[in-house]
Amino acid sequence: VVSLLFGTILSATDPVAVVALLKELGAPVQLGIVIEGESLLNDGAAIVLFEVLKTELLPGTAQTGLSIFVYFLRVVVGGPLFGWVMGKLTILWLSNVFNDALIEITITLASTYITFYIGESFLKVSGVLAVVTLGIEISSRRSNISPEVEKFLHRFWEMLGYLANTLIFVLVGVVIAQQAFSGVEGLSWMYLVVLYLTLIIIRLIIVSAATPILSRIGYSMKWQHAVVISWGGLRGAVGLALALVVVQEGNSYPGTVLQSIGNHFLFYTAGIVILTLLVNASTTEYLLKFLGMSEISHAKKLAMAQAVKRVQEAQLRAMSMLKSDHFLADANWPMVEKSTFVDDPYRDTEEEIPKNALIMKATHCPQCDATVPRIPHPRELAEIAEEARIRTIKAEKTSYWRQFEQGMLGRDAVLVLNSIADTAMDTPERLITKKDIEGNWRIPKLLKVLRSYIEQVYNWKATDLPPAPTKSCLYYPYKIATNNYVDGCIMGVIGINMVLTIVELIIVDTTALFALQIVNYFFVVFYVAEVNVKMLGLRKYYWFSKWNIFDFAITILSILDTTVVDIAVPTVKGVNPGLFRILSVFRILRIIRAGRLLKVLMYLLLTFVDHIINRRLRFGYDIGKGFVVAKEEMLLQLDKLDFAHKEVVKDLKMRSEVIRLEVIKSLGLLRKEHPGVAQSVKTHQAIRSVLNHCDDTVRKMLGSGILDQSDADKLFLVLEVKMKRLNRTPATLPLPNPEEILRNLPWLDGLENEIIDGVVQCATLIQFEHGDSIQKRGEDATAIYIIVSGLVKIFEEIGPFSDETASTSENSLSSLSVKENVLDLYASGNVLGEGGLLRQEAITVSASCETDVQAFMIMNSELEEILERYPIVKEGLWRVYGIRVAHDMLLDQPEYQDWTRTKISLLCEDSFVVYPPSGPAPTFEITDQLEAVIVLSGKARCMSTRERLVAPCLVPKNVDRLLMDGTDTILLVIPKLGKAAGQRKSDLGKLHEDPKVKQYQKPYLRMLHLMRMVLGNCCKRRHRSAKIEPEDPENGENKDHPARPSNLDENLENVPNTSLQAAKGTALVTVEEQFSKVTYQEDKKDLVDSSDEVKSSSFDLSTTTGPPGTPIRN
Repeated sequence: VVSLLFGTILSATDPVAVVALLKELGAPVQLGIVIEGESLLNDGAAIVLFEVLKTELLPGTAQTGLSIFVYFLRVVVGGPLFGWVMGKLTILWLSNVFNDALIEITITLASTYITFYIGESFLKVSGVLAVVTLGIEISSRRSNISPEVEKFLHRFWEMLGYLANTLIFVLVGVVIAQQAFSGVEGLSWMYLVVLYLTLIIIRLIIVSAATPILSRIGYSMKWQHAVVISWGGLRGAVGLALALVVVQEGNSYPGTVLQSIGNHFLFYTAGIVILTLLVNASTTEYLLKFLGMSEISHAKKLAMAQAVKRVQEAQLRAMSMLKSDHFLADANWPMVEKSTFVDDPYRDTEEEIPKNALIMKATHCPQCDATVPRIPHPRELAEIAEEARIRTIKAEKTSYWRQFEQGMLGRDAVLVLNSIADTAMDTPERLITKKDIEGNWRIPKLLKVLRSYIEQVYNWKATDLPPAPTKSCLYYPYKIATNNYVDGCIMGVIGINMVLTIVELIIVDTTALFALQIVNYFFVVFYVAEVNVKMLGLRKYYWFSKWNIFDFAITILSILDTTVVDIAVPTVKGVNPGLFRILSVFRILRIIRAGRLLKVLMYLLLTFVDHIINRRLRFGYDIGKGFVVAKEEMLLQLDKLDFAHKEVVKDLKMRSEVIRLEVIKSLGLLRKEHPGVAQSVKTHQAIRSVLNHCDDTVRKMLGSGILDQSDADKLFLVLEVKMKRLNRTPATLPLPNPEEILRNLPWLDGLENEIIDGVVQCATLIQFEHGDSIQKRGEDATAIYIIVSGLVKIFEEIGPFSDETASTSENSLSSLSVKENVLDLYASGNVLGEGGLLRQEAITVSASCETDVQAFMIMNSELEEILERYPIVKEGLWRVYGIRVAHDMLLDQPEYQDWTRTKISLLCEDSFVVYPPSGPAPTFEITDQLEAVIVLSGKARCMSTRERLVAPCLVPKNVDRLLMDGTDTILLVIPKLGKAAGQRKSDLGKLHEDPKVKQYQKPYLRMLHLMRMVLGNCCKRRHRSAKIEPEDPENGENKDHPARPSNLDENLENVPNTSLQAAKGTALVTVEEQFSKVTYQEDKKDLVDSSDEVKSSSFDLSTTTGPPGTPIRN
């Protein structure tokens, strides 16, 4: 027993140091999980066996084999079971707390101590195993902890564990210093070394024996993993704590075996702990390198090199920005650069990995002086593809948790998606597909069969509602017979009757029995009256319902039972008392009246089953939507994998896009079959999005000092209460009627009812069948379509795919033609055709029905009349169309690739549309308060670079003024986040006529300006720049040169005739002198464009007309 007790103490492992080292060196994650799991089970089993064996060594506590087995079974099974129950209760408790760190930490702390105390003291089970199971259950459902509290809670328990470990080591040190060395001899040190080596050998033998089995299950453990597991079996706090218990029990029972072995146990246990920490833990790193398990793959080195490169570029940008700061301009910038330089952690020496060697994608040939694309080795390509796959799945996992923190994804849904992602990450060459998640919204067959049977029993009717009678005298009986509230009252009366019937069977008081008989007469009269009213109101249709026939039979039985038992038998003389007693038992049959409650019971049961089904469907829809959002965000990040080969990125994009469309189609079909479930999810997410926006607004006001902390806390409390109520959102919600969908279109939001009614009157509700074509690419836009229900496929007809492309997904879309490139799938609320209406262009994409589709159609001719009559509708339509265009354009820009679609939508929410004024040469000045400007229609020209921008186009960041070419030019102006609040649109961007552009609209001045640019090039003054003098905003005059005429026509009168003659032939110096006061910033593109215009321009001043060819920048 002593040997078994000592072995139990030494079997408890503590691999914290090894697991931390494995994470640091980048070893396989599976290996760390196996080591941690083994330690978890080891510790629990060791403590249970320790308790059994320790009891055997106490005086007067001898047990039989059967009692030991029963005790062991109770402790091992009862402990985890009790811990699981306590875990469920703790999770239920945590789910009702929202964003309260103090309460949530207190709950977790109290639940652990309560679980251990009740398990050990009252239930006599293993408190340790109960607490371990409690922790596993809470960890598996950690989404019930508020996202804002989870990190703080983790740090709290991390610190608590560190303090507990430290306390144990301190106590052991004190005890050893006092008494452990008293019985230590010289051979004890040799025994300690032999014991240490024996433990390692035994552990290696056991792990090697289990390796053939472990290699075929789970994570497929390799022999290298077995070596690391054997060497990483460190001992720690658990073994020391058990040894301390032996010492304490020995002191409590002097003269026993425990007292004699206590100090030896503590000495050897402490020695093993020290040796494993000093030898095993410190040499694990070298063992991993020797086994080749710490080697960094080529793909990982590429990824790190690219990340370091981006960090270094960010460092240079930050330094360049700060050098212009007037406070930091004279800082020691060489020291700043040296102190902030980031090295590649995977580069040991400069000679080992040359600079930029890992990220080089092309090779320069010195012989032919050509750049040849670098083709990776197949092994390198496979490593790169695997690393890219893992990073895409990690990006999706990050998106899942971000959606959960924002309230866009449910607690259980994020756990399921993360579990699926972990499984996919552990399988080479595998992505998360539709097969992995579609099971979450499939209804189990058992529920389907049960619901079908209950519905069949409940609907014992030939028709749901019979027609109303033609005779007026039957109108009120018909209303009573078909009223649900009347049915509810009747069921209540039946319930009261059943209670009184049971009382009648129990009591023996004759007076009370007589009173109950009188009451029973009233119940029978009530049932008869009910049947008569229903028969009058429903007429022949009364007999079509089996429930009515069932009610009629029970009523007849009630009449017979009352007539025979309560009226006929007591009044007949000479009746045998035995017969009387037999007939009295007939009263029990009155309970059959409760059979009428079966209909209510079936209704409640049907409602309960529907609730379970809807909850499952809502859960599945939530998972599918979260998956689609994560896929879309991941696709935006794929281009950032600069280390990956372009073919790898292309393959990942294609596979991910096909999977995304498959899931969207499945969700569309689910939404078609169960629209109320989709409505519930959409409503929940819309409410949470609005509340998140309100929360951000309060935080911004608090940060800017507009709100006090106390006032902000009150607003936070109000918002948190509303967020908490969202957890009780019903699984299904009623759908809005089609007209309500039409009235809630964003471009009709906030308009007068008269305008909205005009649009509604122009709309026609039409029905499309599956496979019907709604619009085709290249056709003229004749109408717009607002989808009410169904799924519409948006695609391009680009020709057939290759076999290789078609095989990139195991489950391609069933309706995906080989000549179609599916772009998106539209559902309820989306609009088709507004771009063609606004821009007066042909349709650019095709659309067909994936399901039966119901949509509103508004003819363009009718809608154009409304747009002409109400310009505000046109502005709203342009704005909605512009926001859709802005989403795609901004997300393609590098600076916005880290943004989510929600943040882009929030940025575009304050956008507005700018039309050109009626005056000539309108320009739009782009101020620093604008985030972006998009040309939605027509053309525009950059005033500084003369670059022509054709819609749809995003205006470059370096443009500060646009010339709007033509009256059809329309701009979408997007202010920076938070800049539009409380400001006028005119303060964000200024729209006015540029006087310089207006002057150069005159043909001869335009020609003189072009000649001036040519002369400037001849004089090698292309890069001349001068200080831009501010003009008076009222009259356009230069403040430093008030004598300069603002009207160039007046200036032209002072030009000598020789200058005009020179303009027709050879340019003279007088022309250059006349315009020397006007300065320019010229570039190479300006010179080329201007020279071309001079060559193509007609020098006939009387015939030269048109818009300014060379807009200039003042």
